[in-house]
Amino acid sequence: MNPLRALIGRVLRFTSERRARREGRPALADALEAHGGQLAARFASAEGEAARATLRHIVGIERWGQRRLAVAEGEPFDPTGHHPHLPPEDATLDELRGAFAETRTATVELARRLAAEGADGAPKIPHPDLGELSVGGWLAYLDGHASIEARRLR
Repeated sequence: MNPLRALIGRVLRFTSERRARREGRPALADALEAHGGQLAARFASAEGEAARATLRHIVGIERWGQRRLAVAEGEPFDPTGHHPHLPPEDATLDELRGAFAETRTATVELARRLAAEGADGAPKIPHPDLGELSVGGWLAYLDGHASIEARRLR
């Protein structure tokens, strides 16, 4: 891994874990839901190939993150990257908007289950660039990732 990427990973891990400790899982679930609505509104006016690629990436990372978080519910760890979770390359913007809405709804439901279950004994779950993240750290990361990536849509 190049030094810049490693530095960015450390910073993102620190900020995600700090946010998770400060806000807690119930508040992170609420933030995911609220920001999902804001992002959907932003995506509604997005046009062009760059917007399609960005939205496809956001959906793929969020679906991948859900698979990683499933470890906290007892599922086996899936070591694959995010590529298998990407929507089809030929998905239209409308299909990707729908995929985002469905994916974010599933993420919010997962976050609420994890908040209700406590998942106190949940193991840290690895991220290839950020290192080991707690359940809350993953939730904060997914929320932040989508918001940061959506800034590309102007």
